[in-house]
Amino acid sequence: MLDVYTNDGGFALNAMRAGARSTTMIDISQDALQRAEQNARMNDFSNFSIIAADAFESLAKLKEENRAFDVVILDPPSFTKSRKTIPTALKAYAKLNRLGLQLVRDEGFLATASCSHHVSEEDFLAAIHLGAMQAGKHLRLICRNSQPPDHPILLSMPETSYLKFACFYVTSL
Repeated sequence: MLDVYTNDGGFALNAMRAGARSTTMIDISQDALQRAEQNARMNDFSNFSIIAADAFESLAKLKEENRAFDVVILDPPSFTKSRKTIPTALKAYAKLNRLGLQLVRDEGFLATASCSHHVSEEDFLAAIHLGAMQAGKHLRLICRNSQPPDHPILLSMPETSYLKFACFYVTSL
């Protein structure tokens, strides 16, 4: 299992608790990775590795090393803070998902998220689809979600509807 933008290791820790054979956590922040490692050790987990580097570079390097994972989770920070940079953000989402999908084993899973409130769910899914086509992968959407109740969406404040999450079953084209 690969957890990209792991922060404190939340997805990886849950995967280990659920029985993942091993996890790899990637984040550019050394502080976040120290917390992730501490959290893993506090839970008596040892089947993990940590990569302190840029996500895009790390994914490309893992591809060069012919690594593959049953599950890849992509949970980046916001790629845009304004409407004028939406096209750049969508290119980044397409690239990130292409790189992540290149590491998913056939019949594996991709879980991917966007917390960019300026990016619509429709545009986010289109960027994922573009990344999948570029990676030579076919995606079957098995779960789509939004933020949890502790981050309520206020109809009077559209920016409170920011989180898009999708999980896909992945096969080769």
